[in-house]
Amino acid sequence: MEFDTISITGTPGTGKTSAAEIIGRKTDYKVLDVNKLAKSEDVDYTEDQERKTMAVDVGSLKRALEEKVSGRTVLEGHLSHHYDSDMVVVLRAHPEELEERLEKKGWGEKKIEENVESEAMDIILQESVHIHDENVYEINTTDKSIEQVAEEIISLMEDEESREKHRPGTIDWSEDYW
Repeated sequence: MEFDTISITGTPGTGKTSAAEIIGRKTDYKVLDVNKLAKSEDVDYTEDQERKTMAVDVGSLKRALEEKVSGRTVLEGHLSHHYDSDMVVVLRAHPEELEERLEKKGWGEKKIEENVESEAMDIILQESVHIHDENVYEINTTDKSIEQVAEEIISLMEDEESREKHRPGTIDWSEDYW
């Protein structure tokens, strides 16, 4: 099975950007930063200055992506699963690890709390499955180097057996977190 467009999505701090950069160097896929595109003049969005977040109009983001995506492309960003990709890879991290990663990035307490709760409740995974139904996979990045994560994504791109091991529902933080 060949995948022309692959979305790498997940809660902020799970390793999307770093993994996508490695994949871009190791494969013939070009990498498109969806968050950067979302902040462009091609996409309608509003900024919440207090929370330091953006509310992106998904319809205008999808239209902008239609203009930018051609050939073998990796879409990287926590909104990339909204595009009609051939494969969606949701990167996951244990909520405690995610909290540490976001603290290291200097994020505010409220923003960290919102993202940790989102991860604990599988929000992006659920959205991805709802939108795509098939060809959605998840990878636990908690105890992996970014190189290992990139290699797992490449394996998903190339190997049916690997895809079977990463079907949605293989990661569950509910017992650890709640």
